[in-house]
Amino acid sequence: MTLRQSIDWKNEWFPIDDATYLNFAAHAAIPRVALNAVQRSVAAKMQPHIVDDRSFFSVAASLRQTLATLIGASPDEIALTTGAGAGLAAIAYALKWSAGDEVIIARGEFPVHYATWKPMEAREGIKVQIAVPQGPFIQSDDLVAAMTPRTRVISVSHVRFDDGSMLDVPSLAAACNRNGTFLVLDVSQSCGAIPMNVHGLGADFIVCAGYKYLLSPWGTGFLWARPESSDSLRPGPYNWVSQGVESFARLNYVDPEPAPTLSRWDSSEAASIYN
Repeated sequence: MTLRQSIDWKNEWFPIDDATYLNFAAHAAIPRVALNAVQRSVAAKMQPHIVDDRSFFSVAASLRQTLATLIGASPDEIALTTGAGAGLAAIAYALKWSAGDEVIIARGEFPVHYATWKPMEAREGIKVQIAVPQGPFIQSDDLVAAMTPRTRVISVSHVRFDDGSMLDVPSLAAACNRNGTFLVLDVSQSCGAIPMNVHGLGADFIVCAGYKYLLSPWGTGFLWARPESSDSLRPGPYNWVSQGVESFARLNYVDPEPAPTLSRWDSSEAASIYN
C-alpha cells in the first residue's frame, strides 16, 4: 500500500486531522459512510413524498441481518434499540418477578446497570446485590460466589468500561444455567472490537450500544435474546409496525398482533430506519 492510499483510507473512514483518536471505548468517531447514511436519511424528510415506504421495513431487515452475521445469531433473535439502556429496560420490565428475587451487578459497573435495576426494588420487590471483586478486576468467580438460590439475574459487562478487563462469560453462563439464573450481558465495549459468537458466550440476553465499536451514531443499539429465554418475557408495549410483515399495506390497523420474533421489542420505527 502506498502512502497516498493509506491517507485516502484514513480520510474516508476517520477524517480527523488534528489528532490520532483512539478512545472508541467512550464513543467512536463514525466513518464517512455512516455520516453519509444519516445525512441521506435526514435529508429525505425534506421531501417525504419521494421516500419509498418499503425502506421502513427493508432498512431494518438489512441491519438485523448484518448484526446477526456479526454476532453469529439469527435475525429473528435481534431487536433494534436506541442503546444498551433501552435493551436493559425492556428485559427488566418484561421478566416475571417474585418478591425477594435478586439481581447481581458488579461494584463499579457501568451506571446504566444500577440505574436500570435499582428502581425495580420498589416496583417489583426485588433486591439488587453488589458483587465485590476479590482481586483488582471483577471475575466470573466473584459473581458466582455472590449467587444464591434467589438470584434471578446477573447483569454485567463483557468488557469493563473503566479498566478494559474481559469477563470469562462461558464459565459464568454455565453457573447461571445451573442456578436457573438469567445472564444479561452488556457487550457495548466488545462487540465490533473482538470476534463474537453469542451462542459460544452462553448469555441469555445481550445488549449493546451502537456508538462505540460498531461505529454508529448516538441513539443506536441492539438487543439479542436466546429463543428459549425470550419465551420467558411477559407481553409488553411493542413497536406497532413490528407485525412480521413487510409493508404498511399489510399492517393490521385494527387489532394488531406483534411479530413472533424479537423485532416486537424494536424501540421504534424511527430508530430502526435511522440505524
